[in-house]
Amino acid sequence: MARGVAASVRHALDTVPAPAPAPTPAAKKPRKREEDALQQQVAAYLDRALPAPLKWLHIPNGGRRDPVVAAILKSFGTKPGAADVLILRPEGFIWIELKALKGVLSEEQKAWRDWCRSIGAPWFLCRSLEDVIEALVSEQITLKGRPV
Repeated sequence: MARGVAASVRHALDTVPAPAPAPTPAAKKPRKREEDALQQQVAAYLDRALPAPLKWLHIPNGGRRDPVVAAILKSFGTKPGAADVLILRPEGFIWIELKALKGVLSEEQKAWRDWCRSIGAPWFLCRSLEDVIEALVSEQITLKGRPV
């Protein structure tokens, strides 16, 4: 009798359809975040095109964070509203805020912009790599090469 039950269970398992395979990452459509893509494009370009002795860095203020991580970053000195890109040069800094085409400045970003302007620090809102290039050229920076 036990053999009959075991055979019945095996037969039942053989007839159950296999679960559908989980979608692979390639099968999912990636949600592109326009501002992230712009930041990556600008980063790659500045790494190639910014002449010595100028340096640049990204200030990672955006994005959602775990409350504990946010508190730690705040204790380290993270400032709300600081622009995304900081260009360092002997004559001073250049601040560049990157925004998607329909992106709007937060109140903190507007306050940072206004503070920069009040002390004579160049601050630019850029929505494309071309905007970044135009901003840097307006600051008499001779860039190496053209965007790819």
